[in-house]
Amino acid sequence: MISISLVLLSYTVAVPDRVLDRWLDLTRQAESSGRRYAIGDAGRSRGPYQIQKAAWRQFGGRGPWRVNAHDEAESRRVARRYLVAAVAECRRRGWTVSYRNVRHLYRYGLNTSVSP
Repeated sequence: MISISLVLLSYTVAVPDRVLDRWLDLTRQAESSGRRYAIGDAGRSRGPYQIQKAAWRQFGGRGPWRVNAHDEAESRRVARRYLVAAVAECRRRGWTVSYRNVRHLYRYGLNTSVSP
């Protein structure tokens, strides 16, 4: 198993932190209307960023997903890692790194075959 730190090293980002912070704010609003305790997708997505259990594990979520996905700081940390991975995936696919494309991968998964 590859450690999460090694995986994240491969997702080097040239997107400024202030841009990622703005994208995180937009994602939070789009996913849950800013509601910390939101539960969606018939219980498969939780918290303000609507993080699924597999993504929680993949991007280093701490503690039990069912509880900690509702924690503001922890869910934001996991969502940030997901967006960083989505930026890298945009580059790998030759897509423009934009909120629209990063959001598409956040919504449909990094392995989606559907183009934005």
